[in-house]
Amino acid sequence: MSDQRNEADPPDKFRQQHKAVDSPGPAIVRSDKQVTDVEGNISAPHMVRDVVTILERSGKLDERAADAARRFQDDFAVAQLSGYQAVDLTRPIGGGSSPAGPSDHVMAARDRIWSASEALGGMGSPGAGACWDILGLGYSIREHAERTLFGGQSLSRIAATGVLIAAAHVLARHYRI
Repeated sequence: MSDQRNEADPPDKFRQQHKAVDSPGPAIVRSDKQVTDVEGNISAPHMVRDVVTILERSGKLDERAADAARRFQDDFAVAQLSGYQAVDLTRPIGGGSSPAGPSDHVMAARDRIWSASEALGGMGSPGAGACWDILGLGYSIREHAERTLFGGQSLSRIAATGVLIAAAHVLARHYRI
């Protein structure tokens, strides 16, 4: 029995149990685009649908706003603000030297995140909070809404979606997209 999966096979049962973020249907879908693997074979791989893709495909985000949201995501990843980091394997074990600190590339990305957050109203603003949680940390809109309190009440999922959409449009203007 072969362990290789046929391209026509649907995702396995584990992947099928997961639903897309704030959208009916599966989170794992077949890509619209064909790709070529290293051996030259053509396939249409499965992919994970993210919040930005879902909002763009539903018409809630235009291409400019979606591109701006993805740019924020990319900068956030480069800035290493998620808290997820690999261990520096060049650092001596139990060494007495202090780590060198973030590179210039990482610091430039952090500056871009700070500038974008300021354009959204500052770090305490709803727009900056939505971008930080949803685009940066990868929270679902529902998770962001549940942890965001206004007047002692959680934000509704619909309101959180609206804040994210508005913030993506502000980012598009900020990034001059």
